[in-house]
Amino acid sequence: MATGHIEISIVQNSRNIKENYSNVTANFYAVLDSGYVYSGYATYPKLTLDGTTETKTLSGYDLSSSNPRVFLGSITKNVYHNADGTKTVSASASWDPDNSYLASMSGSTSKVLDKIPRYATSVESVKSKAETSITMDWSSDSTIDYIWYSKDNGSNWTAVGSVNAKSGSYTIS
Repeated sequence: MATGHIEISIVQNSRNIKENYSNVTANFYAVLDSGYVYSGYATYPKLTLDGTTETKTLSGYDLSSSNPRVFLGSITKNVYHNADGTKTVSASASWDPDNSYLASMSGSTSKVLDKIPRYATSVESVKSKAETSITMDWSSDSTIDYIWYSKDNGSNWTAVGSVNAKSGSYTIS
């Protein structure tokens, strides 16, 4: 009886920092380890990516010494990260080729995704001051969505507004 295993590659396509998720694709392949030429008819491999399972239709296949790797399918989905921006995604697959000459196959893997930054580091300095106002310059290592300030040691906060920049200035009256 021929034997094989399932290879899985996980690719992080993109990250959405604001929504805290990555778009990920897992590709699944059956790989022949030993045996002779085998081919078969339609089968239904089960593929799983981060808890989402799909049954694919494999309309015939040729798994042989001249073609030792067969594409079983892929799954693409948005995977949400943990609150701290980290995420390890897992994928697995099982395939019973419905062929008395080829053993069932399975495989699994995981991948640590790139961390999504959750906080920015900023530096502020006094640009100018007047009797009733102060103007602050600021810069950051990341794009800042909003800036807030407090005039009473953190009891109440006032929004400067949407800045969507890495530097700028604002005035407190």
